Amino acid sequence: MQKHLVLARSVKPQAVFASRQLRGASNEPAPHKQEAHRRCAAILKMLRLNALPMGAGLVALGAYGARSIAVPGATPQLLLAAALTVIVTGTSMVINDYHDFKRGVDTHATKPGRPLVKGDISLAEVKAFLIWVYSLHLGLLCLLSSKATRLWVLSSTMITYLYSQYLKPVPALKNIICALTVSMALGLGAMSVTAGLSGLASVWRPMVVVGGAICHREILMDILDAEGDAITGVKTLPVVLGVARALALSFVPLGLAGTVAASSGAALAFLPLALLGMMSLLAARKGFDPILLNIAIESAPFLLLTSLLYLLI
Repeated sequence: MQKHLVLARSVKPQAVFASRQLRGASNEPAPHKQEAHRRCAAILKMLRLNALPMGAGLVALGAYGARSIAVPGATPQLLLAAALTVIVTGTSMVINDYHDFKRGVDTHATKPGRPLVKGDISLAEVKAFLIWVYSLHLGLLCLLSSKATRLWVLSSTMITYLYSQYLKPVPALKNIICALTVSMALGLGAMSVTAGLSGLASVWRPMVVVGGAICHREILMDILDAEGDAITGVKTLPVVLGVARALALSFVPLGLAGTVAASSGAALAFLPLALLGMMSLLAARKGFDPILLNIAIESAPFLLLTSLLYLLI
């Protein structure tokens, strides 16, 4: 009897220790879970989540601009339009990273923090994600009640795809396309609450303002990336024309936006755009200082929103 008690006492601590080890091991994430977390984190970073509210916000502003001719019960269509815009905005960022990495534009020298460059996710995994998301996009697209609205969303989606796949290397055209797709979100908002093209007449001025300001901002971003783009052979306007001429050219769309804003009767709508231009000129006078360029680039969405509020309210 005593022998059995001694044996039980000697075995018990070992059993307890072993069970604790097993419990500790079970708390550690399995390898496949770690891989899933890594891929999810990479996708979220590629989606540029900070840019998604702007797309949905532009849809809402477009709907507000066409409020006087909105049809009753249009809220579900507006929410659907906002969801589709978020999908198009996010996937366009992912596609852009996909093709930039595939072309060799994004490298450890130029974009060391990008998930594809770091190896956090593979091209095949990104492609699989895009297939699933675009399947969801097509399903939601069918729920839009207006044929014109469905074609509008489909056009925006195709433009973003063609931009990333074929048109991004074309100087100037890439900037125009980016500005066009962003301004189309305003038009979509108006169309979603009016069930057709009639809503565009209410928001054409804000659409021009958005397009002009975004085109100016895109060129500023190219100026900021000019050195890296020159190394990798990307032919942007600053690489082809030089940063000074590229900046001068960027004032053409910004000037158009300012002119349309001033002609609307809302005089204050012009001031935020003028301030954006002054910030760009200040950066140029300081030798295109990266900090000042970044300030102008990051301030552009807020200044644009201020101008739109003056136009629409």
